[in-house]
Amino acid sequence: MSWSDNYSNYLLQRGNGNFEDSEDSEDSQSSQETDSSQEVAEHLNPWSRILDEAQERHEVQLNALVDEYERKGDLETVAHLKAQNALLPLYRKKLRKVLLEYLQWMRAMKKDYTFRKVMET
Repeated sequence: MSWSDNYSNYLLQRGNGNFEDSEDSEDSQSSQETDSSQEVAEHLNPWSRILDEAQERHEVQLNALVDEYERKGDLETVAHLKAQNALLPLYRKKLRKVLLEYLQWMRAMKKDYTFRKVMET
C-alpha cells in the first residue's frame, strides 16, 4: 500500500464517512466486482487523484533515496518506508500546491461559457 493509499484512508476515516467497502465484504466479492468497487471508491474519493499526483511529482527523489538506503544495507521495503518518511514534508507541501492548482482550475472552469451551458442541461 502506497503512502497516498494510507493517507487517503486516513482522510476518509476522519471525514464525513467511509466510502470504501469493509474488508469482509471485499473478500467475498469476485475479482470483477472488486475492480468495479475500486473504480467507484476512486470516484467517490477525490483525494486519491490529488495525493497520487503529489507523490508522482517526487518519484525521482523517492527512487534516489530508496537506492541510497539500499546501498547502506537496508532491505527494499525498509528503504522505501524510510524514503517516504523522509519525503513527507515535501509531499505535504506539494499536496497543498496540487490542491490549489485543482481549485484554480475548477474556478476557471466555472467561469467558462461552455462549461456553464453544459451544467445547465
